[in-house]
Amino acid sequence: MTNQSISKSDWLSPGIAGIIRIVATEFGVSPRLLSGQSRRQDIADARAVCMYILKEANVLHDEGIAKLFNRRRSTVCYCHTKVAQLKQYDKNMCRHFDNIVGRILNKAYLKR
Repeated sequence: MTNQSISKSDWLSPGIAGIIRIVATEFGVSPRLLSGQSRRQDIADARAVCMYILKEANVLHDEGIAKLFNRRRSTVCYCHTKVAQLKQYDKNMCRHFDNIVGRILNKAYLKR
């Protein structure tokens, strides 16, 4: 599944907090851990996916996303590139991303 077929309103349907909650749930971590300093792989991956989705949806500028997760703007850019590459080559990341997109679209559908 690709994000090109998803409208901005669908991406935003659950809101920023909802997106963070959906991603954290998919990765089995607490949403509050995503803005912490942990470098644990599951937390870092969830954080990177959140940053990717928020950037793709044009919800916030890079600086706003960085502030939301207590990171630098350059980290947001790096995470966006990393997730874009992982979506192409990593089956596990692809599965996580498809599940997340499905939940976001489900929230959008239920709001209609």
